[in-house]
This record gives sequence, C-alpha cells and structure tokens, in this order.
Amino acid sequence: MTKEEVLIYAILETFRGNVHDLACAVRETERLLFTEQKSIDDILISKDIYPVAARQTRKSLCATTKQIERVANLCWDHLNETSRLKYIGRNLDDIHTPSDMIFYLAYYCHYGKPYYCLLKDFPELFERIK
Repeated sequence: MTKEEVLIYAILETFRGNVHDLACAVRETERLLFTEQKSIDDILISKDIYPVAARQTRKSLCATTKQIERVANLCWDHLNETSRLKYIGRNLDDIHTPSDMIFYLAYYCHYGKPYYCLLKDFPELFERIK
C-alpha cells in the first residue's frame, strides 16, 4: 500500500472501498509540485492529473474522474474539526472543489505536515508559486 493510500484510509477510517484512483491523483500532484516544480496555479487537474490517473488505473477518464472526485469529497466529509486541523492545518468550512483536497493531501504526503501549517511556518516553500 502506498503512503497516499495509507493517508486516505486514515482519513476515511472504516471505509474499505477503492481509494487507488485518488491515491494516483495525489501522487501525480506531488510529482508535478515537487519534482517538476510546477506551481499550484499551473496545474490543471482535468488536464494534468486525471488523465495520468486514468492511464495508471487503466480506466476511462470519465470513470476515473468520478471516482477521484467522489473519494476526495468523501475525505472532506469525514474530516471533523480536529482532523481538519491535523490534515489541512485550518478549520475550513468547506473546500471549493475536490481538487483542493488533492492538493492538501499532496502536501501532507510530501512533507508530513498540513498545507496551512507549512504556509505559515515555511513561507519560502511557496515563494516559487507567487
């Protein structure tokens, strides 16, 4: 099991469905952010992430997209006030899109710290994306 899958299952607790598609999306997002050095603003989820995840899972783009978005939204639904602080670093009322959850998970997987804590404590990590 990949670190991305472990993280997703930790958030979803008792859920034992398929998280592989979302894990592939998170892994590709990590690659683009931290290996390719792309900024969040330069990554287009529907163009850069979903097609790669579809190829990796050997499913159609439509099926992969739906599965990723379903599980990303499910992750959000499972986060309570405490776990939002743990995984995101801020107690947000809502996420704008499932892609927000993909980015939050990518940062958490890569650094082992929530996005907003990194933004506050290590702003230099984000200077390249301004």
